[in-house]
Amino acid sequence: MKDSLGFLTRKLLELNEISIDFKELEFQIQSHPSYPSLYSITGVLDHFNIKNLALEVPSNQDVLNQLPNAFIAHVKKEDHKLFVLVKKLKHSIKIIYDSNNNENISNERFLDLFTGIIITIESQEAGKIVKLSSKKYKTNLLAIIAIIVLGSALIVTTKESTNNILFVVLSAIGVYLSYNIVLQEQGTPALLGNTLCNNDDKYKNCNAVLASKGSRITKNLKLSDLSVIFYLGMLVTSFLLLIFGYSLSIPKLISFMALTVTIYSIYYQKFIVKQWCTLCLIIVSLIWVQACTALINFTFSISLKPILITALTFIVAQTLWISFSQFMKENNTLKSVKLEYYKFKRNFDLFNNQLQNSSPLDTVINSTQEIYFGNPNSQLNITIITNPLCGHCKGSHNLMNILLKHHEKDLCITLRFNVNLDYPESYDVKISAKLLELYNTNNKEECLHALNAIYGTTDPKEWLNKWGTITNKESSTEILKTQRNWCKTNGINFTPAILINGRSYPKNYKREELTHFIDDLIEYAKQNTYAPLTVAKKGY
Repeated sequence: MKDSLGFLTRKLLELNEISIDFKELEFQIQSHPSYPSLYSITGVLDHFNIKNLALEVPSNQDVLNQLPNAFIAHVKKEDHKLFVLVKKLKHSIKIIYDSNNNENISNERFLDLFTGIIITIESQEAGKIVKLSSKKYKTNLLAIIAIIVLGSALIVTTKESTNNILFVVLSAIGVYLSYNIVLQEQGTPALLGNTLCNNDDKYKNCNAVLASKGSRITKNLKLSDLSVIFYLGMLVTSFLLLIFGYSLSIPKLISFMALTVTIYSIYYQKFIVKQWCTLCLIIVSLIWVQACTALINFTFSISLKPILITALTFIVAQTLWISFSQFMKENNTLKSVKLEYYKFKRNFDLFNNQLQNSSPLDTVINSTQEIYFGNPNSQLNITIITNPLCGHCKGSHNLMNILLKHHEKDLCITLRFNVNLDYPESYDVKISAKLLELYNTNNKEECLHALNAIYGTTDPKEWLNKWGTITNKESSTEILKTQRNWCKTNGINFTPAILINGRSYPKNYKREELTHFIDDLIEYAKQNTYAPLTVAKKGY
């Protein structure tokens, strides 16, 4: 498996009974700018809101006893270092390197390899389903099973011989094996390819054989494509002929003819490439087994309709497969481009360069009791200009909750309302004023609860009925007026708007993408002490 880091993270989550969309997990890890580092794992776990810890601990037995039963560890192996999944057994340690490689070693041996760096899932997350895996894969599996069952039932009801049914089954197996060869050729992870083609050695190298010149028939057609077309055509042709009551003479003759290709394949691997492809050899063996099956009770019987059915089926199979394989290639290219795009876009240096190029605003409003959450003494201040009835502001509020959940001690988030005070009886003015009152009467948690409600699904009228009207209207209105004037002075005429230490959030980035950069922003803020901003610039 190429992405062992994604596999290890997936296994760690599975051992903690946490279910997510694992394809999305692997994509997020591979597209992380720091991949394949420790930070790419913790960053992605944060992305899925999974509580985790990255620690450096002493490498001794006492500490090992206190570690959870499963964790990702950094170890030394020969002349390099790598991440592995560790499972603590009763008297030993199981180290998992990837989907195919693992070993059991003693505790003492593990401690010799262990660098002290670990990633763990916090215990309170165990058993929690963070995000259900996509249902489409289960649906596809059920559809395939249904086709197999119904097709088998249809063939059985025709009262065909066991030999003919076996011939059809072997064709179906050939389709599956051939498709796995194509997946291996394209570098797409698949169970069969991972099992048979990993751990390549001097004499066994699937990728070398599949990428060689001899594997290509024409510019756009390879032996792997021919194998899929052959078995797909054989499967459908055999099925149709049996259904319509014809013999399998033509498919069986074709299986005899295919033996010549197997001889070429063996010769080419043995004497030209001088390496073996395990999957290819299995296909070769299958062709010989099917040919031998065809010899049993073989009778030569050919008529026009079976010839037409066979010809039409193979033409359709070729057309469909070439179109589908082209789609697969384009899809793989798209995935590669998507990975590179996200790596590029999640590059902190590029993000920070755009951030620092914006003109700074003085976000401090003296003698005004605004709403803030987090650590007021932190070097990183995020100002969110918002309106309780702004639909787009809901996303910014959710972003605030995510940031506070993971980084409450490292940043300060200030909420600043931009509401039109020309209509003092409007819902947004009343709600903003009440939120300020809740906050400034030493009711921070209740204020956050009220914020979650109004930025959630609660109707404004119901919200006011629950939280009540403001008791000190003059004080809150004055704060709202000051905030409104600040927004006008600095040219902020819309909500939501986000300022990071007084600088406008880059327009080329979605607001929710801030989570990808927050750790780097915190470190950058600590290393670059900000002087108080006093120059306000109009325009935003």
